Amino acid sequence: MTDALQTGADDREPSGLSGRDHERDCLDGLLAGTREGRGGAVMLLGEAGSGKTALLDRCAAAASGRARLPRCTGVQSEAALPYAGLQVLLRGTLDRVGSLPERRLRALRGVIAPDDALAGDRFLVGAATLGLLDELAEERPVVVLVDDAHWLDLETVDALLFAARRLGMGRAAMVFAAREESAIRDGAPGLPVLPDRPTSPGRSPTRRDP
Repeated sequence: MTDALQTGADDREPSGLSGRDHERDCLDGLLAGTREGRGGAVMLLGEAGSGKTALLDRCAAAASGRARLPRCTGVQSEAALPYAGLQVLLRGTLDRVGSLPERRLRALRGVIAPDDALAGDRFLVGAATLGLLDELAEERPVVVLVDDAHWLDLETVDALLFAARRLGMGRAAMVFAAREESAIRDGAPGLPVLPDRPTSPGRSPTRRDP
């Protein structure tokens, strides 16, 4: 896992975005929504090397300075480690939580803080993840960027998708990038899906169900 939290960005576009006006417009709309109190989530699907990371980089550059940008990348060797991805994504944020119910805070701390026992309640962890994002977004918008989501551990995927399906009335957003054949989309019915290839102008994101 890598922890690529917000850094200073310049005005240059990441490479690999030629012909991706549709995806760029959709992501720009998602970012604009967080500033207006309309959160949401989207999934980028494509083959390895098709430009998904470049789209995430552009998203990060566009939001830099205006949003908190927690980011992680799935790694195959850690796919069997429960909550490995969530630890990377949310570490260092628990001290910002002020209003989470005690049970949810304990559950989230149990999977992120190494000195605490693993809580193990997936519902509580998912609900706590959503609550934490909402809490952080009260200060400024939050845009969660997840690359190679197909390599994330199942527990992290469950927690993030639980939260992603419930975004919409706040200033938090999520962008997942995964391979086309990934099973992760099967756990996210209803989330907008962006095919990672050029599309016709004005075409809406497709929705895919299991």
